[in-house]
Amino acid sequence: MEKIKRVAVDIFFEEWATRSQDTTYEMFKPIAYNVRGCYADIDALEGIPVDEFVSMMFIDGCFLVLVLCYILEHGESTARLRSITQPHFNSITRDMMLLENQIPWPVIEFFMALLRDPLPMGEIVHFLTERFSVRNTQKILSVDTDENKPSHFLSLAQFCLTFMEPDEENKPLEVPLEYMQFVTSAAELAEMGIKLEASSSMQFSLMTATKGCLFPKISLPPLSLDSVSACWLVNMAAFEICRGGNDCGMINSYLCTIAVLMNQEEDVRELRAKGIVHGFFSDQQILEFVSGLAPDLRPGEAYSLLMFKLAAYRYKKRVWIAIYRFFYNNAKTIATVLPIISVLVGIFKALLSLKQKQQCQ
Repeated sequence: MEKIKRVAVDIFFEEWATRSQDTTYEMFKPIAYNVRGCYADIDALEGIPVDEFVSMMFIDGCFLVLVLCYILEHGESTARLRSITQPHFNSITRDMMLLENQIPWPVIEFFMALLRDPLPMGEIVHFLTERFSVRNTQKILSVDTDENKPSHFLSLAQFCLTFMEPDEENKPLEVPLEYMQFVTSAAELAEMGIKLEASSSMQFSLMTATKGCLFPKISLPPLSLDSVSACWLVNMAAFEICRGGNDCGMINSYLCTIAVLMNQEEDVRELRAKGIVHGFFSDQQILEFVSGLAPDLRPGEAYSLLMFKLAAYRYKKRVWIAIYRFFYNNAKTIATVLPIISVLVGIFKALLSLKQKQQCQ
């Protein structure tokens, strides 16, 4: 991959950049010196000489921006560029979002500014969000990177997918401790009469529980899973945890919610049927991915709020839920027995009518 990156640097300055490679390298050195302090693992950097670090940032930053241009079909991609990127496309799109591979944002900004034809931020945001979108109508979000300065490319993706705050109109209700049993599967939600549906937005912050005509409704952003999007999700969740703070973030909350709803393949099929889970992964692969990830997740406030609402509903409607669960679990038996009862009632009425006629005679 290092050979490919060096070839990409040559292509960048021969076909895309407004300055020569030598001039740009000298201009880049102060930026590299500054971003060296952005890395938390200072001990690891001590083993990397300054000149080597500058060269590494120069090559990686240049390669990332050139790859973005290729992915977004920005400008005219030459056969030479296609030949080095297309064979490694999936591995490149996975590696660019690995937490340990992140390049400080000032480096990315520097190389984007060198492009002869500026790369619109809206196109980058669309690329980051469409990986998880299951609708062709997903609009391009507007993100001001001057006002909301990301620390690196992964943080930009995390922000784009979670920038909308959750609905906090309904605060958590007071529920007796003995009734604080959280939902354990999608099948259990169905037994409680709670409707699951995919929300119209794919912002992971938009997990809502609303009142319906008869039953409450939970809306969750749809999740499209493949090898690349799964890698992105894991690294965004890891970034949220590493970032620290009281709330571990929306990606963690969303994945915790999905994990709670998945205990067996039947739950995965239920979520597929509701349009919440998509992708070419099998039911077993999705279940293994989510269950394997769950122990390392840290639930955030959005997850806690949703679980409190479900616990409150279970407590307030416990009698109604018990009745509904009986009819839900015995629907087939009831459907079979009712016609038999109807026939028996008809026969009983006929016999009673016949007996009454005989008594009258």
